[in-house]
Amino acid sequence: MFSLARRLLFLLPSQLLFLLATQEHLRDMLHNRIRVTKAQESKQAKESPPESDSTDRPF
Repeated sequence: MFSLARRLLFLLPSQLLFLLATQEHLRDMLHNRIRVTKAQESKQAKESPPESDSTDRPF
């Protein structure tokens, strides 16, 4: 961990800004992907009727 911090200190400010922007962009892409996946799953759940499963019943 300390070696990573030491490396970051020696980066040029422009490189550091680029790394932060890239990290921010990747985080936003991941959040968007999660949002789309959840929307698709809820849409599929609404469109298809729930399948009756024998394990759901107590008897």
